[in-house]
Amino acid sequence: TCAGELDAEIRLDGRTIKRCANVKPFVRVNNGMLASEWLQKGDYFIDTREYDKDADRLKIHCYDAMLRGEQPLLTYDDAMVEFPKQDIEVLDMILEKLNVELDERTVLGKSYSISHPGIGESAYTVREVLGYIGGLYAGNWHITDDGKLRLVSITGGDVNAQRVDG
Repeated sequence: TCAGELDAEIRLDGRTIKRCANVKPFVRVNNGMLASEWLQKGDYFIDTREYDKDADRLKIHCYDAMLRGEQPLLTYDDAMVEFPKQDIEVLDMILEKLNVELDERTVLGKSYSISHPGIGESAYTVREVLGYIGGLYAGNWHITDDGKLRLVSITGGDVNAQRVDG
């Protein structure tokens, strides 16, 4: 569950960019005569910034939504949430905490039971619980280029099942 990072330098030309702005870089292949379509290569949020006044350039360091996972899955406000829960129910909680959608290529369906992750400061973080769910499916989680959460099996493909709710 590693967070994606991006370093960039932006020519401002008198414009301003908000402190925690969303950054969506696009790339394309160009051979001088022909160019491919533009492809999104991530969905990031500015973490640190350094402004060069003389050059009117902003150097930024960004992370993707996975960094939001560095918070407890449950807070003291969640004291009445009942566990154990099925993996898909916990994944829905995680998607809400990360504020992302599930990539359509991610498939769960074995209905593993997830134990209570604890509450408050000593609780498991969103990323830790997500890592445990990934381990149950022999896979790893990442944020895709279009900002969605995806599970990829370490065997080289997607987990072979369909998402089952309930």
